[in-house]
Amino acid sequence: HALFFMAEYGVMAFVLGETVRFRLPIEKCVGFTALGSALISAAVLTFAFSTEEVSLEEFIQEQVEVHVKQSAETFKAMGNDLGDQASFEKTLNRIASLLATAYPSFIFVGSLFGALLNYSVARYVWKKQPDAYPFFEEKFNTWVLQENFIWAFIASAGIVWFTSEGSLFGVGINGLIVCLAVYILQGLAIAFHFLESKSVPKFLWVLLVAFIFSQPILIGLLVGLGVFDLWADFRKLKVVEVAPQDLDED
Repeated sequence: HALFFMAEYGVMAFVLGETVRFRLPIEKCVGFTALGSALISAAVLTFAFSTEEVSLEEFIQEQVEVHVKQSAETFKAMGNDLGDQASFEKTLNRIASLLATAYPSFIFVGSLFGALLNYSVARYVWKKQPDAYPFFEEKFNTWVLQENFIWAFIASAGIVWFTSEGSLFGVGINGLIVCLAVYILQGLAIAFHFLESKSVPKFLWVLLVAFIFSQPILIGLLVGLGVFDLWADFRKLKVVEVAPQDLDED
């Protein structure tokens, strides 16, 4: 537990502090911090299970199967019909296998959201200091995702669509989950931009975020906002380059 705590918070604090000290852009501060924390966390988990009879992936799959079956038994005890039992169990096993395959992306996504939260809190506290050195110049609600990231999203979605198992499918599903998480953050940045422009109190931001993440449809809307911002530029933050000949004509 101590090693995992150090990996999750100690490494995160160290990497975040160093990236801020070098005044890297927000996406690199948060991305490098999340990557460092996730890699150390994965290494600690792998080491912890190196002496066990089952691998980490098998352990996760077993735990998921147990919890899903318990939920199914509770659902059945309430008088709900599960239909064909064999088909239902096959679906449960598929879900358990899928979650076990995707656990690396869940570790990274958890670290990603944790790193962003730590960055935001540190920025808020730092900006409250009088005559503070100009760290944390970028704001999350003005962050714009690189346009070529869409190709990673398309590639991972394509792999998941055309494969159903194997190592390639594992790469695809993990990549897709990470891409979806990144586009959720892009959607949040857009939402925060409009909340700030309308001078909405910050405590309502917290309530709104809690409500959004309790509604799958709204989470999907955030993903859509993040993806289509590539073309729509909802915040009008992208700089339009003007050719020199156009200036001469004016």
